[in-house]
Amino acid sequence: MLKVAGFTIVFSFLLSTSLAFAQKKPSTLPVSSSELLEFVGKRDQKMLDFGKTADFSGVITRVHEKEDLRIVDLYEFKDIQAVSMDLALCKQLLIRMFGPLDKISLKVVKAEIYNSHTGKTCEAQLDDEDKEARIVERKVIAGFLNARAMALVTKVSKKSGKAEQESIRKFWDTLR
Repeated sequence: MLKVAGFTIVFSFLLSTSLAFAQKKPSTLPVSSSELLEFVGKRDQKMLDFGKTADFSGVITRVHEKEDLRIVDLYEFKDIQAVSMDLALCKQLLIRMFGPLDKISLKVVKAEIYNSHTGKTCEAQLDDEDKEARIVERKVIAGFLNARAMALVTKVSKKSGKAEQESIRKFWDTLR
């Protein structure tokens, strides 16, 4: 009888513990979009932010997008008070996401400011100089959504063209 009671106590403890974890609310995407998206925040999945900086917020999945443009890293820069993007701020955000640009294998090929629905927005491309790299290019869009500095990083496994860049810009334009 004691073994059964012990089993019951252990089972109820395990059940209550698993229910407590099941009730944990998943992170919500800090922006909205007209595209169908799924979001996993860094607190939802252990190790999701491994190798990422503190500004990393989570991963957005663009459900109806093709392979390379489907997964997007979201960064939130909560301490940035500016509300206008310029090249100096763009480079500062790139350093915060990737580290010192002169000490990593990623090289900034392009960084420019364009006007999006949120105002001045930074668009950057970083290429990996490592010939063995699986991710050869990173496309970055950084700007202000709801008066908060944010960036999207799309990792591309082969050289991208205008169609891919246009898709990334259009995605940014769906965000509110």
